[in-house]
Amino acid sequence: MESELLIFPPAGIAKAVENLPGPLPRIAQRGTFVIVEHDLGVCRQSETACHFSAELHRRRVALPWPCDAPVGSSDRLLFADKFDCPMHLLLIGHGYLGQAITRHFRATGWDVTAVSLSGGDDTIACDVAEAQAVAHLGAASAPDFIIHCAASGRGGADAYQRVYVEGCRNLLETFPGVPLLFTSSSSVYAQTDGSVVSEDSPTLPERDTGLKLLEAERLVRGGRGIVVRLSGIYGPGRSVILRKFLTGEAVIEDDGRRFLNQIHRDDAVCAIHHLGTGASAYRGETFNLSDATPLTQRDCYQQLSELFQRPLPPTAPRDLTRKRGWSHKQVSSAKLQATGWQPRFPSFLDAVQAIAHTL
Repeated sequence: MESELLIFPPAGIAKAVENLPGPLPRIAQRGTFVIVEHDLGVCRQSETACHFSAELHRRRVALPWPCDAPVGSSDRLLFADKFDCPMHLLLIGHGYLGQAITRHFRATGWDVTAVSLSGGDDTIACDVAEAQAVAHLGAASAPDFIIHCAASGRGGADAYQRVYVEGCRNLLETFPGVPLLFTSSSSVYAQTDGSVVSEDSPTLPERDTGLKLLEAERLVRGGRGIVVRLSGIYGPGRSVILRKFLTGEAVIEDDGRRFLNQIHRDDAVCAIHHLGTGASAYRGETFNLSDATPLTQRDCYQQLSELFQRPLPPTAPRDLTRKRGWSHKQVSSAKLQATGWQPRFPSFLDAVQAIAHTL
């Protein structure tokens, strides 16, 4: 099939497509550019197309024209059935969750540029709270999707302001039009009555850190990004609940009625990949990311006692000094599951025996 490939900034796409003769062209979004494949037989390129073709060349995609071709140059071009270009993820934060995201996205054919505060371990150093640093990142990268899952470094409200609020603002300004997924927290729900909370439930966090998360969320939704509110992440090498139980440090607070809301790391990664591959359908949305079985603290420890043949932990007063506040709620991920994602580990108890030896 002989075709014409035209690459436009999104703002000019409607007028450009309107003026194309023949049948409706195929259109694909690639980062801040739109690719139009049309049956004509001549390949034209603009100055912006030259820059974008250089980015494709960096990704080892064969191109039939030189990257430094002058504006208005043309060449004959024979196309295959589709324009083949790997999707490009820009990942902000490369800790426990971020490293797993990198592995999963690369395994499914994505190019991944990983960013961390200090660099190293196959990451680029960048402080997303600094607008100039993010601008430099933008000059060197043309992502199709961005994930912000950086940690606050165990800091307080000031750290949350820098990493989450300023970080999201800088990413949105540097990469306009590129979907941004922000990993927030279910701690923004402060309910203490054991009720089921959905994305429409009131968000009235007790801590300033929770208010900063909500501020970052508003920025992301305003930029037509995606907000994901994660419950407590556990998985290989990480589970505070199981570790404390196995070491004898666990306690049951009050009568043990408080609900524990968790998500396995690998289920979180698959959910984020699911949203990333269909990002255009979920822009401006908020999703809870939690497993399908909230457990009361007493039920959890009772079943852990039976599984590992250990005594039930003692009772103690509730801990009101938690960084994200004391809450008692059941986080529902029904909205996310309705999009087609399902957790591989519907309950924390489904995974504990497999991860116990990794702690």
